[in-house]
Amino acid sequence: MFIRRLTISSVDGILRDIRFHKGLNLIVDQTPLRAADPATGNNVGKTTVLKLVDFCLGADAKIVYAGTEGKSSEYRAVRDYLEDRNVEVELELVDDLGAPAPRRVVVQRSFVPRGKRALRRINGEDLKKDEFDRRLGEFLIPQLAGRDKPTFRQVIAHNIRIDDYRLTHTLEVLHPTTKSVEYESLYLFLFGCPRSNDALKQDLAKKKREERNYLKRLSRGNTERDYEAVIEVTNREIERLEARRTQFAVDSEFANKLRESDGLAVEISRTRSRLSQLDVRIEMINESCERLNASRSDADLAMLNRVYEEASALVPQLQRTFEDLVKFHNGMIDERIRFISEELPEMQGERSRLEDELAGLLERDAELARDLEGKITSEEFEQLIRDINQHYQRKGELEAALNQLRKSCETIEKLDRQLSAFDEQDASGGFEERLNLQLSLFNEEFAAVSNRLYGEGYVLTFDKREDRSGTAYYDFRIPDVSNVSSGKKQGEILCFDIAYTRFADRAGIDCLHFLLNDKKELVHGNQLVEVARLAEESGVQLVLSMLSDKLPEELDDDRYVVLSLSQDEKLFLMEQYCG
Repeated sequence: MFIRRLTISSVDGILRDIRFHKGLNLIVDQTPLRAADPATGNNVGKTTVLKLVDFCLGADAKIVYAGTEGKSSEYRAVRDYLEDRNVEVELELVDDLGAPAPRRVVVQRSFVPRGKRALRRINGEDLKKDEFDRRLGEFLIPQLAGRDKPTFRQVIAHNIRIDDYRLTHTLEVLHPTTKSVEYESLYLFLFGCPRSNDALKQDLAKKKREERNYLKRLSRGNTERDYEAVIEVTNREIERLEARRTQFAVDSEFANKLRESDGLAVEISRTRSRLSQLDVRIEMINESCERLNASRSDADLAMLNRVYEEASALVPQLQRTFEDLVKFHNGMIDERIRFISEELPEMQGERSRLEDELAGLLERDAELARDLEGKITSEEFEQLIRDINQHYQRKGELEAALNQLRKSCETIEKLDRQLSAFDEQDASGGFEERLNLQLSLFNEEFAAVSNRLYGEGYVLTFDKREDRSGTAYYDFRIPDVSNVSSGKKQGEILCFDIAYTRFADRAGIDCLHFLLNDKKELVHGNQLVEVARLAEESGVQLVLSMLSDKLPEELDDDRYVVLSLSQDEKLFLMEQYCG
């Protein structure tokens, strides 16, 4: 898909109607660098144009008016203007810019104050947030239909390079905290080797990470052997103390009650420890279920079904009802909740049983305490009893922790067996051979593009690695290019993105044909000129925002410039409409 036009309108009418073409599209700031006012933040709005396209493709509205001092900062004047003037953005996408009647996708979004529903519309159909993102994927990347992972936003991340992180990382285009298995899923899809159950692998990997964290908290750095050794020493000390107790002359009934009291101390300690461990596990499961439930679609099916029926009349080839799609989405969430919480009923039943058991133990312990009270005749015997009880309590805690440690290890082993099925699946079906073939095809394009720009043939490789939790994944990387200048790094990124689009077209993989890039002033003019030629030859729409005085002479041409801004002519024309 290509961008045909971006229209910005408000209560004052159309503010901007930006038309795009194949090849290089420049959004330039004509303000001389010395006259730029650093207090204006994004200055005249050239980067904001790229952000508006991203906004129409599902990004949060805040990116348009966000400040540069962290997540909480924003340009309030811009936000107020967008909301008060009811600014709307319309993005028109087509599959062929040269065709007389191409397939069109028209996306409309608006800015509204918090608490009110913003406009999210695709081809005239109003949608809620979760449904909006999913439908965008179906329209623009049809091969994503029916998949939870990777997401549409993940797949198009490399097409939209605005923030500093994506501008300095060729492959790591997602949030810095993104896990390796998520990148694996993304690049397997991008290179035409997607798994049908990648979402399951990510769920299993997440459960394994959580279980390992739980095990780490539980063990406090100790192993099973450590616990066994300490329990053995504790048992020997109990035997020694018990032998001393027999030296005291006490009647048999008193001795029996003391032994029962000792046993109760152990049982009470074990039961409390197990209850505490169950509470931790139940809380972790409930938190996961709450997060999943929060992502459930609560669309007004009756109202939206009427809209969908009208759309069906206009577009007879629609194959699914809206209700089917919502049910499918919610069904996937229900299945994941069931998968996560399958042990919950058993845990809750065990917890109820243990609470009843603990109440009985405490009641009997109180009875014994009353019976034994006042019958101690020796201070030495009193101290001995305290020591014995403390050791039995310690033994109970150690044994409970050891049992839970073993159970957690068994859970991790079970998850490892489930995760190993993915490795067996990859090894049995010629998966790596296909992946190697696809990367070889991509590297033909990557090397050809990079040789044109830098006289070097860049390549992409992959290795099988394990993350910190021991989960195996495919790690994709570009070798031997880490120590390069900022300008050349951005050139490498352009090489990758253009090469990928060429590869995807050859391999029949759905992709966007436009690349949005900010801050290309560091790229040498010779490379920018060559990139413009490459984009034209490759059927790629390259949209760059730049300062005009940084443009090479060959590109300082009206046929490349789609929008020219300045301090006197800013993007939203706020000065004209707000005085």
